[in-house]
Amino acid sequence: MKLSETLRSLRSLHQLTQQDLASYLKISRATYANYEQNRRDPDYYLLIKLANFYHISLDYLLDHNQEQMNVIEKELDFKSSIHRDLYNTLNQFEESDIKLVKQYVYLLCEKQQSKK
Repeated sequence: MKLSETLRSLRSLHQLTQQDLASYLKISRATYANYEQNRRDPDYYLLIKLANFYHISLDYLLDHNQEQMNVIEKELDFKSSIHRDLYNTLNQFEESDIKLVKQYVYLLCEKQQSKK
């Protein structure tokens, strides 16, 4: 798959607009559109930013196959279902309980950071 196709597929999978990515990369939407239309190639700095944004390797970004894309799709579906379940559960809580959950989540994040 070409880089342009990979960029378009990843953006669609994450339900983002070209403008969303252009803003993240600090470039114009037209410039980003040129990458997806195979008119221009992003520089190395932008490739690294894109790989970091999508949590993928540069190798995957530049040269991947459909099997790897299927793995990412399954992972996103799994994460989406977790987010949906959490959202539905939290909607049943009172505001004071939601604040407690947020505090606990922040505590867990700090604990994870301290392990690194």
